[in-house]
Amino acid sequence: FLIGAKQDDIGLVKLLAVSPTNQQKGVGKELMNKFEHEVLLTGGKEVRLGTPFAKGFYEKLGYSCTKIIHRLWKIVIGYGSSSDTALILQLADAVKLLEQFKIRPNTCIFNNRCIIIGKAEAGILLATENRWNSDQIDVVQSYYKDKTSHFLLLEQLENVARTRGAYKITDEFNESELEYAIHCSWQERPEPLCWSTYI
Repeated sequence: FLIGAKQDDIGLVKLLAVSPTNQQKGVGKELMNKFEHEVLLTGGKEVRLGTPFAKGFYEKLGYSCTKIIHRLWKIVIGYGSSSDTALILQLADAVKLLEQFKIRPNTCIFNNRCIIIGKAEAGILLATENRWNSDQIDVVQSYYKDKTSHFLLLEQLENVARTRGAYKITDEFNESELEYAIHCSWQERPEPLCWSTYI
């Protein structure tokens, strides 16, 4: 199956999965071709996806890596206390802050695995327990005013991770933040996460 969406004139592949028994039979190629065709029919000009996997498969389909997104991880050590989580938001406050930073609240799924951290003068960070590994918390969306704000929010997330018993958190960093993130004990695993083709 393939899960995709269209944003402006760009088709976004969210997930492509083929069962092991049907791999190497052209199923993935057929799904991608159908998605590209649908994007083209609706006025799209480009298809993008982000994955560190199956590089050869996407290159055979004409895709090329256009951007490397640095997704780093950090081991969380120790235990947090309730006083360490001052920036955790209640849902109503989170929705207001999301709207302030022009993030549509209806695009966010809130459940008991969701963590919302934010402050009006710093930004907002949405994270969730990893669905395959409950010991890991992944940042899924964020908006922050500057590097200092980003790391303030991440420090709060570390404290939340400790109170939940998680031992690893992950987030994406831009080039200007990489050196400081590594200095703060984040570990780098650069992955080619943005593939594009023009149709």
